[in-house]
Amino acid sequence: MTWSVGAGLDGRGVIVAGAAGGIGSAVAGAFATAGAHVVAVDRDGTALDAMVDGLEGSG
Repeated sequence: MTWSVGAGLDGRGVIVAGAAGGIGSAVAGAFATAGAHVVAVDRDGTALDAMVDGLEGSG
């Protein structure tokens, strides 16, 4: 299955809840790659910090 983020997200804001988990992390990454400003939230602050570090490290 292929999932595609639609055009028009460049510069828009999105909120991803559960962003430290597998699906949430993938969604946050896809939105960031599409140019959106991502607000990522999760109950597990340590895992969330690791996810954000991974996104920032990838460009």
